[in-house]
Amino acid sequence: MSVNKQSRKINYELIISVSAVFMSLLAVIVSIQQTKIAREQQNLPCGPPGNL
Repeated sequence: MSVNKQSRKINYELIISVSAVFMSLLAVIVSIQQTKIAREQQNLPCGPPGNL
């Protein structure tokens, strides 16, 4: 029985670690997208509407 419990523990740890890696990759992708949007918004003209 101890072998089954140990293998289950390893499986849970594997699932948790893979999930953590997946979440961190998603966070990196979101950060890159936010940076692109922020750069695009920096280049937009800012001022009163009559000042084109």
